[in-house]
Amino acid sequence: MLSQERRNLQTYLDSVGPFIPLSREEEIFLAKRIEEGDQQAYEKLIIANLRLVAKEAFRFRRKVNIDILDLIQEGNRGLIRAVKKFDYRRGNLFSTYAVYWIRAYLNRYCLKHASTVRTALPVQKVLRGIGMESAYFYRINGREPTLEELADSIEMPIEKIKEVLMYKVEMSSLDKVIYHDENNRPITHYDRIADDSIPLPDEVVDFQDVERIHAIIRDNYHDFYRDNHPHSRRDTSRDLDVYFRHLGGETLRSIGEDYNVTRERIRQIYERAEKNVKVILVAYGIYPECSTIF
Repeated sequence: MLSQERRNLQTYLDSVGPFIPLSREEEIFLAKRIEEGDQQAYEKLIIANLRLVAKEAFRFRRKVNIDILDLIQEGNRGLIRAVKKFDYRRGNLFSTYAVYWIRAYLNRYCLKHASTVRTALPVQKVLRGIGMESAYFYRINGREPTLEELADSIEMPIEKIKEVLMYKVEMSSLDKVIYHDENNRPITHYDRIADDSIPLPDEVVDFQDVERIHAIIRDNYHDFYRDNHPHSRRDTSRDLDVYFRHLGGETLRSIGEDYNVTRERIRQIYERAEKNVKVILVAYGIYPECSTIF
């Protein structure tokens, strides 16, 4: 946060700090006055709960990369909504009732502004539900759920889940480290952006060389994996199938549909296979010389 933003935030917190929470009797008194149209009572009930808004805003700030003052402003809108709808006759504390509206406004604001790429709010809610259910399933079962299992858990048709997952967008920085080369040099997304000054792979690599390298991978992948993971029962044929299909241009999503798993799961399989393949090719002394193929 910039120094000016810090000062603005501190100024606001200092201004709301002295406000003391109201007692139950004071809340009822003000609520009755508000019903009679007393504007001062309306403002006093809002002001007395500004600290509650700040508390909830900081709670949300830990989850999303949104300016805290924007969150406080949106939370204040929720507080105003709560004051307008509060009914003291129901026996609830105003602060308990207000938290519901404050969080509702903050949730909606975060869904709308936290993502760099905007999608409809109902779609974001479904995506969040799918993500939470997938994470829970993985903790319990040690694997990603199939589409059928997801559909059964969240009670949604498989076709609807597939449709919603098409809107899932994963953002990444160009500076993110993908892997380290044989000299332990970090390789980022930026390093893999095509350089127009370098000849294309089909201009410098003979087709027979590609076939030879692919044959080396197929002939050695299974034994390599078993040597390094003797207790694993992983189906290495699936690793290779995912690796070569994505290498050939198929999308992770389409491959995932064939295996009935999520795009994220296929991405994990591909990255694991890619890492193993590089180790095999290094052992044969043909990587990074053959890296233009990939």
